[in-house]
Amino acid sequence: MKTYTFVFKDAKQKSLLYLVLRENGKREKISLQLKEDPATFDKERYLFTKENQYHKTLNARLNFIKSKVELLIREAEVTNDSLLDLREKVAAAINVKDTKKVDKSKDKLFMPYFRKWSLGENTKYKYNRFKTYTFNLLTEYFDKTQPTFDDINYTFCESFIEWMEGRNLCANTRGSHVKFIKAAMNEAYKNKLHTNEDFRTFRKESEQVDAVYLTNEEVTKVAELPLCGSYGLVRDLFIIGCHTGMRFSDYSRLSMNDISDGVIHFITQKCKTPVDIPVHPRVQAILEKHGGTLPKISGQKFNAYIKEVCKEAGINESVLVRKSGKHTRYKKWELVSSHTARRTGLTNMYKAGIPTYRCMMISGHKTEQVFMTYLRITQQENAEYLKDNSFFKA
Repeated sequence: MKTYTFVFKDAKQKSLLYLVLRENGKREKISLQLKEDPATFDKERYLFTKENQYHKTLNARLNFIKSKVELLIREAEVTNDSLLDLREKVAAAINVKDTKKVDKSKDKLFMPYFRKWSLGENTKYKYNRFKTYTFNLLTEYFDKTQPTFDDINYTFCESFIEWMEGRNLCANTRGSHVKFIKAAMNEAYKNKLHTNEDFRTFRKESEQVDAVYLTNEEVTKVAELPLCGSYGLVRDLFIIGCHTGMRFSDYSRLSMNDISDGVIHFITQKCKTPVDIPVHPRVQAILEKHGGTLPKISGQKFNAYIKEVCKEAGINESVLVRKSGKHTRYKKWELVSSHTARRTGLTNMYKAGIPTYRCMMISGHKTEQVFMTYLRITQQENAEYLKDNSFFKA
């Protein structure tokens, strides 16, 4: 008599779930390409005990599989199919690749493609390095199995996200990994390497991470700090960012050649967007001080030095910051980076009363939704601003 069950590759930790068909001591195994925690699985009902939306989706999938398997087992008893024939029919019915039949040639496998896939010659090194991080995670997730393009489906994505969550990766990091997988699948699809369009449904997680900006008074403290050498250069570059709202990749290569009639005319490096920004007197003075062209410095060195600069300037406000869902208190100078300058510039422009659409013309943002993520206005600042509004007057 033919029977079935579900087993995990490792019953003690999160591992792949298999459908196992049995008959007279023989067995055939089908991988469901799900990596889950056995402790959350009800061995009698063959369902997960968690009640979140993801596991409700999994349970619906398992109920579908059980109904198909039970029907095919009854049919196999009548037709006297072998266990091997049954496995092939079950794999086809539940839309799972039969690993004993699947074409494992390299042009069908996802991992060799993903390893070689590049984000483009002009893409920053840090993104390709993060892609390597994604590849290493996938290698660990799939263990020794070799997924095809068809295996990179919706069920895989939800399981992979759940697995990453179990490794305490924050939502934004999980979302970045999914983004790279989705981009690789999209590129392979365009090149006609597969026909699996599930990647279009992959959800990219994200959460708003608290970050700091400097007030105008704090910017002045940094600007007036007597510094020289590398620390002086880092401070100067940071001040340019604070008064232009530019990214580090842009404000670090600004020169007098980009200025005419008191306006900066610039093509942003990241988005190739033309922007025009009035020149602040401090920006003009810094460029003249350096002979019209700014010396080069790496982003890594900049981020290390700017913290020391802000610490020296007394940017010591204690701030409560949420990262990875947890709140931790820091001194503000500890959180300053090259991107803080852009956030500072855009927030202070907005607080000065410059209309949002004009700020966006400076920042180069296409949508107000994205632009608003750059603003760092506290609840207290918002309340102070609104106190004088007629709505809150008697």
